Amino acid sequence: MQITDDGLVAARDSKVPERGAFVFSAAPWGAFVHDVKSGRLG
Repeated sequence: MQITDDGLVAARDSKVPERGAFVFSAAPWGAFVHDVKSGRLG
């Protein structure tokens, strides 16, 4: 995971970096992290 200069979150699979990254703005990333922490996603 990396925070870009313009505040986006870039996440990638470190085992396969050539696939590139998924890039999210702060709101969707925050919602994802919240759902993971709350157990909503398993």
